[in-house]
Amino acid sequence: MENSTKFLCVAGVLLIASLCVFGDTYKTEYVALGDNICSVLAFAGFICLCISMSLWHEEGIMERWDKEVAKKRRLKRNKRKESKRKIKNKRKKRQVIYG
Repeated sequence: MENSTKFLCVAGVLLIASLCVFGDTYKTEYVALGDNICSVLAFAGFICLCISMSLWHEEGIMERWDKEVAKKRRLKRNKRKESKRKIKNKRKKRQVIYG
């Protein structure tokens, strides 16, 4: 996970945690303001968590894609090596027969 994803995830969790801890305090002191602050904190926390989860998912897809590309390259390389080996073996057999 990259630093930006970790930061967004932590920020979202902290915002939602601050809503849980300080939500009652805001509501008792300033009723209208408290409701607004709580809803803004909850919304911001939710957005941060959604973005971090989507980035995390995207990173996983990219990592998996990189592994698949590397595997295809490795298979192609092995196939080429195998065909070169076959050609060398045929040449050796011809040399033995005609040599």
